[in-house]
Amino acid sequence: SAHNNIYIIDVDGSNQQRLTWNTARNEHPFFSPDGKKIAFETLMEEKFPEIAIMDADGSNMVKLTNNEEWDHTPSFSPDGATIVYQTYEKDIPVLFQINLANKKSQRLFSFKGKSRQPSFSPNGDFLSFTGEVKGNKNIFINLNFIYFFLLWFFFLRYYF
Repeated sequence: SAHNNIYIIDVDGSNQQRLTWNTARNEHPFFSPDGKKIAFETLMEEKFPEIAIMDADGSNMVKLTNNEEWDHTPSFSPDGATIVYQTYEKDIPVLFQINLANKKSQRLFSFKGKSRQPSFSPNGDFLSFTGEVKGNKNIFINLNFIYFFLLWFFFLRYYF
C-alpha cells in the first residue's frame, strides 16, 4: 500500500528533506507561525486520521487527537497556542480547536451546516472556513462570536 510522507524543500526546489519516516499516511502539513513546529494529519494504526505535531526537522512527533472520527486539515492560530481542525460529529463536519498547553480539544461554535478547512487570519481576529448549507458551499468568516451573531441575525438566518 502507498504511504504519504511529509517533506520540506527550499522555494527554489533545492534542499529537499524528508521529515516523516513511518509507515503512516501523513498529509496536510501546516507550519506554526514561528516555523518551529508542523501540525499535520496522520493515519497510523488507527481507523481514522488524527492530528499530530512535530518539530520542523521531523523530530518529536506527538499525536494530539485520538478518537473515532476523521480529524484533518489542521491550522495554527497566529500566536501558535492553538490548532483548529475539522472533525465529525454524527457524520457532520465540524470545527474543533486544540489548546497546545493542555492538549484539550473543544468545538469552536455551532453552525447549521457543514464546516470544513479552517484557517485563521494573520492577526487572529478572524477564522475563515468552507461552509455548506443546504447543499450550497460558501466561504464563511467567523469574525468572533459577537460579530458572528450579528451576521447571523441580520443576514444568515434567512438562509436556514
